[in-house]
Amino acid sequence: MIDPNHEPKLNPKDLFAFLDGQDDYPVSGVKLAQNARKQHARPEIIAFFEALPITFHDVSEIINHTVKPNELPLGPQLDLAGRETPVDETNQDQATLQISNIIK
Repeated sequence: MIDPNHEPKLNPKDLFAFLDGQDDYPVSGVKLAQNARKQHARPEIIAFFEALPITFHDVSEIINHTVKPNELPLGPQLDLAGRETPVDETNQDQATLQISNIIK
């Protein structure tokens, strides 16, 4: 979360101008910071997104976060940047502990 006492204030016009060109959702804060750098956005916009290691599903989540910077968007997801969680394909018959072992 961003501490509003230590981060520069975002200019709403600059933020909306930047967000107007962002159409690829869901998008991570890291990706938005990279896009901001490429577009030569103001440093406070880059810093704002760099401080958010979560994925935004739409622009409204970003706006809500600017209004309440100490609250992460509802249901935040960590940005794992290309890391895929392995799917546990363990067959129930091969599991180490069965429910039948616990319940008598």
